[in-house]
Amino acid sequence: MKRTVCIALALVFTLIVAAACGPKEEGVTFSAIIEERDENSLLVLADEGSDVRRSADRFSVGLAKAKLVDEEGNGLEPGDLWCYDRVEITFDGSIAESYPAQIAATRVARLAKEQLTLERVKELAKKGDDLDWVDFYPYQGDEVGSGLMIFRYGLAEGGALWVGGTPAEKPWYIRLTKGDTTIDEPYIDIRENDVEEFWAADQVIPQELARGSSEGEVAQAGAGDYPAAIQIEGKVYLLAEEPMPAEVVEEAVIGRTTSYTDGWPRQDGETNFSRELDLPYARVEGGMAVLYEHEWYFCEAAE
Repeated sequence: MKRTVCIALALVFTLIVAAACGPKEEGVTFSAIIEERDENSLLVLADEGSDVRRSADRFSVGLAKAKLVDEEGNGLEPGDLWCYDRVEITFDGSIAESYPAQIAATRVARLAKEQLTLERVKELAKKGDDLDWVDFYPYQGDEVGSGLMIFRYGLAEGGALWVGGTPAEKPWYIRLTKGDTTIDEPYIDIRENDVEEFWAADQVIPQELARGSSEGEVAQAGAGDYPAAIQIEGKVYLLAEEPMPAEVVEEAVIGRTTSYTDGWPRQDGETNFSRELDLPYARVEGGMAVLYEHEWYFCEAAE
């Protein structure tokens, strides 16, 4: 009897040691932001400081064999994941060294986003002109734009941060308001103004939408010390202060605005007086004309 017990205990011990020494499939886990999504894969930007950053910053993540779950562990479908969601990705450690690097996920868990706070806004403001869309991905926000991409991030203390522009460029504006319902109330751009001073002040006059111009009217001057201007066919044209008395026929339109600059326009279709894109411009007698705020403005070639 004793011999039988000893043999059984020896077998159990052997199994335990074998299991402990056998291969483990724990996988590699990292956190990331979803930048693109389709039915079978994700394009993600790995968090700074992640070990996988030694291989690449962006990864194409195959979902064919992945278990997808939400913040509480409930099952998800690929269509339930959205761009700018934060996710935790687990894979077997194998990385195809391309760019983006390629991995096959075994598990993708959607993470809860943080609520933005005033202290975090102060920290973000220190980056100044280096601020980009990715800096706001970790925070809970609502897309409220129509045409432009505009996100509203409600602050824990009240108020909101409004980030607007186009995904292909850095944000055109990053406005802090004390209320959280409208972008047009008194605000500052946190890249250029003191957040703490603004928050402590009883009343603040709204900043101009662009340096030298206000919303709803044509700038008397463009951004900074530059006059309002547009580049067309390799030449810079200056915008008149008053609208033209006559309309421009559709056949005269030769292009549309494509970008905005804070300085002197340096590429065709670029203006420094309107952040709105796709404004038509046309060839007219003596120069060019651009349609702005539903009226045509004459543009004379700069000397």
